[in-house]
Amino acid sequence: MRTDTGKNKKKIREKDVERYLVERAERLGFLVRKVSWRGHRGAPDRVLFRKDGVVVWVEIKKPGGRLSTVQKNEIGVLSNYLQHVAVIYSKDDADSLFTGINSIEPR
Repeated sequence: MRTDTGKNKKKIREKDVERYLVERAERLGFLVRKVSWRGHRGAPDRVLFRKDGVVVWVEIKKPGGRLSTVQKNEIGVLSNYLQHVAVIYSKDDADSLFTGINSIEPR
């Protein structure tokens, strides 16, 4: 009998999680944009806009990935400005994000 040693398991990459997030968000009717700050590091990867005005910034990491100090600082700044910010590490995290977004009231 052969057992799976894990060598053939495909590792989930950050771009796999990002692709899943974007596809799911668009299916749910969100406007999705890639984010990049000019001359400033640490921008979250994506921003999601819901038609009722709710905005969620999303930093995407591969499973086991870590936020850099610059990213942690930027998340803090956005949070101080009452922005919704999420960090996701997996497709399950993306699913949980959308469950949580449903409870956010427009401002």
